[in-house]
Amino acid sequence: MTTRLPIHVLDSDHGRRAQIARCAYALGHHAEVYSDPAELASFAPEGGVVVALEEAMRGGVSGLMGLLNREGRWLAVIATSSNPTIAKAVDAIKQGAMDYLPLPLDEGDLSLAIEKVAAEAELRRSRHLRQTAARSRLARLSGREREVVERMTLGLTNKEIGRELDISPRTVEIHRTNALTKLNARHSAEAIRLCFEGSDDSPRYQSALSA
Repeated sequence: MTTRLPIHVLDSDHGRRAQIARCAYALGHHAEVYSDPAELASFAPEGGVVVALEEAMRGGVSGLMGLLNREGRWLAVIATSSNPTIAKAVDAIKQGAMDYLPLPLDEGDLSLAIEKVAAEAELRRSRHLRQTAARSRLARLSGREREVVERMTLGLTNKEIGRELDISPRTVEIHRTNALTKLNARHSAEAIRLCFEGSDDSPRYQSALSA
């Protein structure tokens, strides 16, 4: 049974918006339409899937994701293009799109894309929220405290960190203690976890969690 989802259609052309919205309704979903990224970001929807014309996204997919992020939102994006190329598809996926479809949309292709994206979107949304929260806490640290915590993730001792930063082990311990206090971390392992969660290096983060 199809799960009813809000589909956010972003396209600068009225006719295409209407066609994609009709497809979404035919597939059992609810559609909202937007003419530009700012309109979508100002609405700040909490869930659903964005079907967005690549050419209508100023700054590309990453630009749209940035606008949504400033509103505290993360949404799965399916990029579309009236002039698709392999290079464009690769670039859109690198920027954060979860799928890439040529226009005009085929109802079957859209159905498969929404089904695939919806299954993965909740995991990505959860990861994004953890990353945002971790980065907010890490932003409380001074530059030196951040350097110490980052080296803690490498398993370095106070003495080894001090040697790298040209400071004494005692000074390292002071920075470590201050960092834990600012991060509201109960112990060093929690500070290390926050550092991994705030990182873009997701494979490293995943391997650290499973270690």
